[in-house]
Amino acid sequence: MNLSQLRYITEVQKTGSITRAAQNLYMGQPNMSKAIKELEGEIGIRLFRRTAKGVEPTEAGQLFLRRAAKILEQVDALQQLYGADRAAPLLRLSSPDGESLLSIAAPLCAQLENDHGFSLMIKEQTAEETFHALSCEELDAGIIRINAEQEPQLTRLVKKHELAAYPLREYQPLPVLRAENAPSKSPFIPTARLKQMIELSGRADALFSPGEALSNRRITAQGFLSRIELLCALPNAFMLNAPLPNAFLRKRSLIQLPAPELHGKTKEFVLSKKGAPSKAAEQLLPLLEAALNMQDY
Repeated sequence: MNLSQLRYITEVQKTGSITRAAQNLYMGQPNMSKAIKELEGEIGIRLFRRTAKGVEPTEAGQLFLRRAAKILEQVDALQQLYGADRAAPLLRLSSPDGESLLSIAAPLCAQLENDHGFSLMIKEQTAEETFHALSCEELDAGIIRINAEQEPQLTRLVKKHELAAYPLREYQPLPVLRAENAPSKSPFIPTARLKQMIELSGRADALFSPGEALSNRRITAQGFLSRIELLCALPNAFMLNAPLPNAFLRKRSLIQLPAPELHGKTKEFVLSKKGAPSKAAEQLLPLLEAALNMQDY
């Protein structure tokens, strides 16, 4: 028996799901199931039973979980009091996709660790998932991306969920394409040219629908890096995206150009619980802004 196993079963009890507990702890579901079975074999009791909605503790499991919670509480208290190398406060952040992580993760981690003594956990989530996680206090803050005209809808949802919203940045999404497909004598790319290409887009968000497609040939791929890989592989494709670091584009022989006919703006907000935020969440907005300013666009 070890502390990790106790933390696993405590998270399963909290979520009512082995799969969700594994996701929250950033581990594979099979590994968590194996660890729980090993613990059950060691202590000689069954901790959970399956239900239509997931899992729930057995009667013997409830007693064991209460004692496990007390042990973990005592261990955490001892670590805070006497730990020679105390764990840094954990900031739990969500992002709509890998593009935001690319823009902010590395400089944000450096600032948190070196200047403020924080640890950072980032999850890729949709707006719907972020609202739920914030309401359940599973996150300290989340980044939400919307079209500018969707701001009234965001305001209503923020009020409904009793959250606070802080503007992070506003930008014009720009086409990203292979450098060989860029016009040879123009710093722009016409929209008419984009309509002839294959458009790569991310998964639709249940709360905030994306803008209209530019091309009638479209591939939907979940994950920013998946779209980048497709972009590098397909000879005649493009994707609309926030400004990307030049070094990232050059390494992949990509280019990002403005399209004069495109006018829609995109806004990003940082959401957190209303009222007294965590110490980590209080520091987040200026750090995110500083991280974005550090990028070479």
